[in-house]
Amino acid sequence: AFRLRRELFSALICRPIAFFDNNKTGELVNRLGNDITMTSRVLIDASAGIRSSITALVGTCMIFQLAPKEMILGLLSPVAALFVVGVGYGRLVRRIAERRQQRLAEAVQRAEERLSGIRTVRTFNAESRELKGFEEMLDAVYQAGWQNALASAGLSCFFVTGGGLFLLHIIYNCGVMVSSGVVSVGTTVSLAMYCFMAGSSYTGMMTSYGDIQKCLGSCQKVLEILGTQGEVRAEVSGAVAA
Repeated sequence: AFRLRRELFSALICRPIAFFDNNKTGELVNRLGNDITMTSRVLIDASAGIRSSITALVGTCMIFQLAPKEMILGLLSPVAALFVVGVGYGRLVRRIAERRQQRLAEAVQRAEERLSGIRTVRTFNAESRELKGFEEMLDAVYQAGWQNALASAGLSCFFVTGGGLFLLHIIYNCGVMVSSGVVSVGTTVSLAMYCFMAGSSYTGMMTSYGDIQKCLGSCQKVLEILGTQGEVRAEVSGAVAA
C-alpha cells in the first residue's frame, strides 16, 4: 500500500492542470485513500487463488488417473459450465464494485467541498439542504454496496452449491459403476476424496477470482492514472527540454 500510494501521488503531481479541472480534489483524495486499500488486497487474493489452483491441478490429475473412461465426459461437462458462468459473473461483480467506489468517491468529494466552504454554507443557512444532499448520495452508496454484497454472495453461493452438486453427481455415478462391477469400492472412495479436494479448490479459485474482480473494479481509476504516468512524464520532460 505504501508503494502504491507513493506511485499514485507521483502520477498525480505530474498530471497537467486540465486533469484537475476535470477531476475534483475530493475524488482524487478518496482514490489515494480507500481505493489503494482495496488495491493492496489483490496480492492476498491472488496468493489464495494460486494455492487453490495448485491443489485443484493435483486433484484433477488424480481424478483422471482413477476415473474410468465412461466418466470422463461426465466430469468435464459440469466443470466447464461452472468456469464459463463464473467468468461472466466475475465481470459483473467487477462492474458493480467499480460503480460502488465511484459513488463513494463522489460522496466523499461532496463532503470535503462543503466542509472546506463551511463559512459559505453557514452564510446562506444551507445546513439542512447540504445534509439532505449528502444523505441522498449516501443512499446511492448504500444501494451500490448492497448490490455488491448481493453479487459477491451470489458468486460464492453458486460455486459452493455447484461444487456440492458436482460431488453428489460423482458419488452417484461411482455407486452405479460399483453396482455394475466397473470400479471397486476402494477406487470409488479415493475418487470421491480427490473430487472433494478438487471441488473445494475450484471453489476457492473462483472465490479468489471474484475478490480480484472486486478489487480491480474498485481501483479502476487508480490503474488508469498509473497507466498514463509514463506518458505524462515523457510530455513534461519534452516540454522542459524545449
